[in-house]
Amino acid sequence: MKEMQELESSNRNKVIIGVLAAVGIAAGIYFAFGTSGTGEPEVAHRLMIVADRTVDLHAYTAELGFEAVGGSFEAWQDQIVEQEEGYDDPGEVDLQAMLAFADRFGYGFVVVEEPQRFELASLGLEFSTDAALGHQDPASIPDRVRFGVISIGDFAGPHVLTTELSGRDVHEGARDVEVGTGAKALRALFAQPELAPTLDAQSPSTATQTLRLKLLHAIEALEKNERLELKAAGFADREREQIEAIEVRGSSQRAVPLVHALEGASVFPLADGRMLVRSTQARPKLRRDELAVEFAPLYTYSAIPAGAPAQVDARVPCPEFMGGGGPRRELARFEVSAAGDALFLLDDYGEGQLFAFDPSDPSLGACGLRSVAKYALSEHTDSYFSVHRRGVATRDVVDGALVVDVVDPEGNTTRLGAGLQADNSSSLIWLDDEGRRVGVLVDFEDDTEALAVLDRQHPERVLLVPLADPGDPELNPWSREIQRIPGTDEAPAFVYRWYINEVDYALTRVDLGRPWAAIEAELFGEESPEKAGGDELPETALAPTTATVPLETITWTPVLNQDSHIRGYAIHPRGDRVAMTVEGDLGVDVAVVPLPARGAEPGPRRLIIDDALEHREVAFRFGTGEDPSADLLSFRTRLRLEVEGAYLFVAHAAPAAP
Repeated sequence: MKEMQELESSNRNKVIIGVLAAVGIAAGIYFAFGTSGTGEPEVAHRLMIVADRTVDLHAYTAELGFEAVGGSFEAWQDQIVEQEEGYDDPGEVDLQAMLAFADRFGYGFVVVEEPQRFELASLGLEFSTDAALGHQDPASIPDRVRFGVISIGDFAGPHVLTTELSGRDVHEGARDVEVGTGAKALRALFAQPELAPTLDAQSPSTATQTLRLKLLHAIEALEKNERLELKAAGFADREREQIEAIEVRGSSQRAVPLVHALEGASVFPLADGRMLVRSTQARPKLRRDELAVEFAPLYTYSAIPAGAPAQVDARVPCPEFMGGGGPRRELARFEVSAAGDALFLLDDYGEGQLFAFDPSDPSLGACGLRSVAKYALSEHTDSYFSVHRRGVATRDVVDGALVVDVVDPEGNTTRLGAGLQADNSSSLIWLDDEGRRVGVLVDFEDDTEALAVLDRQHPERVLLVPLADPGDPELNPWSREIQRIPGTDEAPAFVYRWYINEVDYALTRVDLGRPWAAIEAELFGEESPEKAGGDELPETALAPTTATVPLETITWTPVLNQDSHIRGYAIHPRGDRVAMTVEGDLGVDVAVVPLPARGAEPGPRRLIIDDALEHREVAFRFGTGEDPSADLLSFRTRLRLEVEGAYLFVAHAAPAAP
């Protein structure tokens, strides 16, 4: 046989690629198939592939030892019209004509992608329907089938149709494994009676052993897939064992999973005690002879109602919120307010949406979130955000100047402290319940740091709270994060995290001791006007007026009595405790420490979770009662899966004081 070069359809831009026999073709097509074919003798490893979606299947099978020609249905129509007489238009060429064409050229099998669309039972061909042998009845092909393989010519007495659902059943649970296109095609091929014997390495047939040697790479790929399917079949069970095995230190309790098997999630406590869950499902998948993990393209939203036990079975779907889910790749920001009463979403296209939490309206469903504003923020997709029920704040440093914008629910934007020179910024927090002031950690050129307090009623002013090592005021503490202690409007107080050295952090309570209005009146030389929450927002000044809080008026109180590498922390809504994730001997642990009063001694750090896993994003649940033993923590845990480089973040709940 001679080899033809790549054949291309000029009128439809569809390509047929592979090895095609170039022999003289007599006029007409033979449509009646008996126990033997027409034209060249059929070759068991020669494939004709009709695939519109999997355009590279011919290359994959060729690498494994098959002789394969691949093209779309339209490309084959074009090719047959060019080589056969009797056709005036490609639309006259149907699948039956393609099967006859394959018979003429000695193809052993035709691989058809999505065979359901061709109504094979209506072609007038004789098919074996012996289900015990894995032969698929062409009249009842399941919708989920991706590939059908049809035997041709000498192998068609009668025709045999096999699919990826045919053949050897590896494991009952393997049917739940997502199988890639290559693995599906191999499974369908080796279910054919002419190819199945090659799977027996001890076959006494010389012809079988010769064909086995030719297709050895394909057989090895199939057997590898079967081993991986067997491994993947127990994937979910083994992952469930991991998430249920996390122990609460000093207790017989275990942390309670808030997720289903192979489900990644984040948990966001809301103000009345309910817990918003944003999740996505993972699934083991065979992709080109390798086991991978594929994540669903959508997030789904659900909530654990207030007062309900924190467990996965208590979750209620939230179709009223964002339709119950949305595309993962389009979600750039998902921020919940510190008070748990507002949420901000920003997509990759710069479209933002502010939601207010309203537990009194049953029409809002389990999540209780009402859309109150939509924003066009395309210039802020890379900015840092902080949300409040009165608006959304963003921060950045542009050309050496701090840029902080606040957008209210009506869409009005105010730039605060415009022109303040800074080398860098971090953190962005709301400093009071009314949503008037925001705070940003800033680094200056002289290596000093401060909390810049910005006022929506005086956007031209910046109040600087210096941050320094209380033991050595000349030493820069390298602050990295600051959070407001809830309920401290009358006497502002914060907890900030800063480097002690290259490894350890300190947590320090900072108290200013007086209301913001009194501090501002003293330092700016006037009484700070009270304007009903800043509804009237003045124009932004061109340069800020700054004042610095005297260092001697600030009280620093250590929160920890031991050095720790703190990854993150959260303050209890009552302001009496701090939860944290901290590096331990083997993993990243979860701990709780009392939050000392101003000037008081630090209390002991209590480990809640102490194991070899990496835990993160710890948070307290709101509204769980005054008894500290009734409080709950939520946190995420990074689990490494049985696939190289694959991991999953799962969510748990545990008592804050076991």
